[in-house]
Amino acid sequence: IKDEPVKFDNYSPSNYGGRFYGIVTVRTALAKSINIPAVKILNDIGISTGIATAQSMGMEFADSDQNNLAIALGGMTEGVSPLILARTFATLGDRGAYKDYTTIRRIDDSFGRTLYEYRPQKQQAISEETAFLVSSMLQSAASTGGTASRLNGLNVAAKTGTVQLPDTKEFTNIDGSNDVWVAAYNPEYTLTVWMGFDKRTSENYLPAGTVGGNYPTQIAR
Repeated sequence: IKDEPVKFDNYSPSNYGGRFYGIVTVRTALAKSINIPAVKILNDIGISTGIATAQSMGMEFADSDQNNLAIALGGMTEGVSPLILARTFATLGDRGAYKDYTTIRRIDDSFGRTLYEYRPQKQQAISEETAFLVSSMLQSAASTGGTASRLNGLNVAAKTGTVQLPDTKEFTNIDGSNDVWVAAYNPEYTLTVWMGFDKRTSENYLPAGTVGGNYPTQIAR
């Protein structure tokens, strides 16, 4: 896929740091969190197809996201919780099978008799082959040269995310990040780490240089 300046109607996605990489593989684009190839792919397959696939894996969208190419980069109207993000990535770690989450796995009485046990109902959201390929590419993100390279050596797949401060008057001439993420998983565990402020202001924001690949990934490790 060619990473180059591109415009879709009034939307012009850009890469972190403003650099363009030319012809890149999807693996490289994911590993290095290059934005424009992701937007191009979503445009090619169609937003409705992308949303339907993500929803089958547990992701949630607002109605206003239906015509929004920025969702390829996480630019959603309402965003998601770390729990929803973990649920979605866990589908990849479970060979493409989706199951809902729970906080109670089992309840035993004082005699050790099981009164309740959670038995998740799995649904195949995407094919095992697709889950394998995506996980393989995201393992590259967690190896040397990827944005989640601080997880190198742990045999996990990972994806980082960095959200810039809003382009509003309040944040004019302020260099920092809105919030930062990492999701990491293997067949046994899925972990998401989010850093940011519940109420972001011109005094409360993440300092310059804070990205998904540093502090959140170090916490995840």
